[in-house]
Amino acid sequence: MNSPNTITLPQPAQKRNIHYMIRMTREERAALNALARQSKVSTAEMVRHLLFQAVALCAEQREAAVEA
Repeated sequence: MNSPNTITLPQPAQKRNIHYMIRMTREERAALNALARQSKVSTAEMVRHLLFQAVALCAEQREAAVEA
């Protein structure tokens, strides 16, 4: 994985059938929409991508803590 501060572009989407719903402010939604638009992907793709980058980072940190 890249450094924690690096945002990579999402990979092409797979067919998905599970839904998560979250609440956010208008400002949070606008920030996600802007980032997605800048990256030329849908907002859903960007949110999914950022979520799984965070999951991967947490897993790496957990593994590093176990090894320490």
